[in-house]
Amino acid sequence: MGIPSYWIIDPLADRVTFTQFCLGTDGVYQSRLETAEVVTVDRPWEVTLDLPAWTRKRDRIREVARRDS
Repeated sequence: MGIPSYWIIDPLADRVTFTQFCLGTDGVYQSRLETAEVVTVDRPWEVTLDLPAWTRKRDRIREVARRDS
């Protein structure tokens, strides 16, 4: 399809993870970055993602849900 890059954010792993795939000149997507830390990416635009903060927030929500059930 020619999409230059895409991301996968996995909220179900032990820690929320981010993986960036970029389209190579051969037409095959390659994993360029995989992390669970604070990351700044510049494709397709510049953005900083605080994945440890997302993990903490997710874990707090899970804890509240467990207590309320």
